[in-house]
Amino acid sequence: TRKEYLLKLLSNLVALKEKQERLLKEIEEKKWEVYLKKEKNINFLLQEVEQTVKVIRRQKREKETDVRLLEAQKERLIQVKKDFLTSTPSRTELELKQNDWVRLSFRFNHKIVQIKRVEGEMVEVMAGNVRCHVPKCEIEEIIGKAPLLSQGINVHAHTKPKTEINLLGKRVDEALLEVEKAIDKAALYGLKQMRIVHGLGTGQLRTAIHKYLETHPQVAVFKDAVPKEGGQGVTIVEIQT
Repeated sequence: TRKEYLLKLLSNLVALKEKQERLLKEIEEKKWEVYLKKEKNINFLLQEVEQTVKVIRRQKREKETDVRLLEAQKERLIQVKKDFLTSTPSRTELELKQNDWVRLSFRFNHKIVQIKRVEGEMVEVMAGNVRCHVPKCEIEEIIGKAPLLSQGINVHAHTKPKTEINLLGKRVDEALLEVEKAIDKAALYGLKQMRIVHGLGTGQLRTAIHKYLETHPQVAVFKDAVPKEGGQGVTIVEIQT
């Protein structure tokens, strides 16, 4: 009937309105969720930015502090260097003269050089083909005095180095002393190579000499002689001049 039709239509309209209201409510809730989510993300980003700013400010303060500390340390080191240079003892007992041959300290690998000029607490020396200046305190010893030309005496003429030293029958301490003197003199005169005859025996003397040669600053390399020239009983030394 017409009445039933109208009632059904009204019921459908009510249901449709309820559905519409429900959808509108869901849309509002979704919008609110999206808003809250965006707000949360924005707050998180703001916190990150604030944290980054704090870190940058702290690093800047630390950097400024580090710079101040480094500057202060630099000043202290400069003062320590000045104190060291003014308090470094000079080897005044060494009467250094032009053309003397001397041995430098461990800081210069105990190199043997020739004095070219003495200038107060500094000495100009010739190391090979290179001239350089070193403090007097870095000179360990004089190993060869300058020739006494004014008296017509040539010191070097009577002290030429040996190209071979014979250590057979020597004690280890005696042998090492002779090796040291021989190498120093060879380096002084520019000798490139020398032979050390120590024999085989128990091998103790050969071992001691080889260990010493390993630490000597003027020794470039050493090796056993070839069999026909003595083999392991003879050591060939290449000298660094």
